[in-house]
Amino acid sequence: MAITLCEVCVEDLEGAKNSLQVGANRVEYCDDLANAGTTPNPKNIIHLAKWIEAEQPGKAMRIMIRNRPGNFTYTNEEIQDMAQTIKGLETQLKDLTLDYGYVIGALKTGHDGENIVDQEAVKNWVAQTENPLTFHRAFDEIPNWEQALKDLAECGIDTILTTGKTAGQVDEGRGYSTEGLQKLQAAAKPLGITILASGGMRPETYHDGLAEGGITQVHLRAPKTTEAKSESSEVGSSTDPELVKAMLKTLKLGE
Repeated sequence: MAITLCEVCVEDLEGAKNSLQVGANRVEYCDDLANAGTTPNPKNIIHLAKWIEAEQPGKAMRIMIRNRPGNFTYTNEEIQDMAQTIKGLETQLKDLTLDYGYVIGALKTGHDGENIVDQEAVKNWVAQTENPLTFHRAFDEIPNWEQALKDLAECGIDTILTTGKTAGQVDEGRGYSTEGLQKLQAAAKPLGITILASGGMRPETYHDGLAEGGITQVHLRAPKTTEAKSESSEVGSSTDPELVKAMLKTLKLGE
């Protein structure tokens, strides 16, 4: 197997555009990444979607749907609010042909006191769209990953963003578990779910064992260092396109 898709997590329009222009296949568009990401301004979402369709045909975007920072356990009112956000975006994006979808996630406490998937919330959000949905790294807070996979497959989720740490020991010097991601991919594939590997992915931390274990998609943030920020003329972007290019080279994408 080989890595076939690199997704870059961004929090501004310039970062999204730069990432796609240097070769990233997809962006996850968020706001407030310092607090694990929230929903961006809808006007900016529409702008980016139209720009991708016109300037980067064949590229894709996923939109974070999260109406507040903090934990991933939501009230009914918050769940309905996010459902309305998806519904509103669908109305504005429905005539576009680009590959777009949403990034969501909700937890609740199970009978044993541990986190489980809030299926009612997830199914509510899935019902608002026919486009792909990714369950974000709230997944890493669920101890029983095997049941969580089944629950998310039942909900209609097609991708899970995870470090794999609930299914295996985190690699030394890395923010993810190669063993865990391999286990998750093997269990998720028959359910029709793709594992999107994350956890501080960098050219120097990427492990070929991911692809060898069946992982085909990776996700990273590419924040600018202080030095890169000072040298950059691209005001307003927190994403380093040079880091994106280096990661793509490591993954042998676009060669």
